[in-house]
Amino acid sequence: MNEEKLKDSIEKVSLFEQALLSMRLQRLVNIQDLSIYLGMSMTYIRELVKAGAFPKPIQEGRYLKWDIVEVDHYIESKKAERDSIELSSLS
Repeated sequence: MNEEKLKDSIEKVSLFEQALLSMRLQRLVNIQDLSIYLGMSMTYIRELVKAGAFPKPIQEGRYLKWDIVEVDHYIESKKAERDSIELSSLS
């Protein structure tokens, strides 16, 4: 789907979905938007970063931003981890 078609489809979705699609178009998101995207508190995200268990932010001026693609890769790796645990527990 090209960017023009994506922008056209944004008009047809709810405000929440619009916010999520907007974040996808931005690529770099702040911690408030990231918190909404993940359904995690900002404090918990900071704790995960500090523990080295979550992608590190990028410094953009005086702000910290997260690459949404890296965050999506993190989510996919957590799913794969979960699935491998489920499969091994079935054996």
